[in-house]
Amino acid sequence: MGVLDGKVAIVTGAGRLRGIGRATALALAELGADIAITGTGRDPERFPADEKAIGWRDIESTAAQVRAHGRRCVPIVANVVNSADVKRTVVATLQEFGRIDILVNNAASARGPDRQFPDVQGGDSVHDATSSGREHH
Repeated sequence: MGVLDGKVAIVTGAGRLRGIGRATALALAELGADIAITGTGRDPERFPADEKAIGWRDIESTAAQVRAHGRRCVPIVANVVNSADVKRTVVATLQEFGRIDILVNNAASARGPDRQFPDVQGGDSVHDATSSGREHH
């Protein structure tokens, strides 16, 4: 039995092979938590070479790895700067698991040709992505 058996976590920004969100989701699963993960639904054509080489499928691949640990996982395409996406993530998590115990607000915007930038007018996309998930009610 894991110390997080019966607990449910949401981990945002969990679609990258080498990302903190994926590593966090897997660590929580190893400890016994069921997980809802989010990612922006990146275009596979823009994936880094290492992800392309292994047929990485963004949050679907992370979800498969969580399930390989014997935990349930719901992958949700969502952008944390969009309040409707945040609400949809919470509703989907509650519908699937009936509770939320842990939130890891990992999603962020970064620079690079394989990155998607949120459509934020007049704002700092990195700040908005990292802080917006905490501000939605």
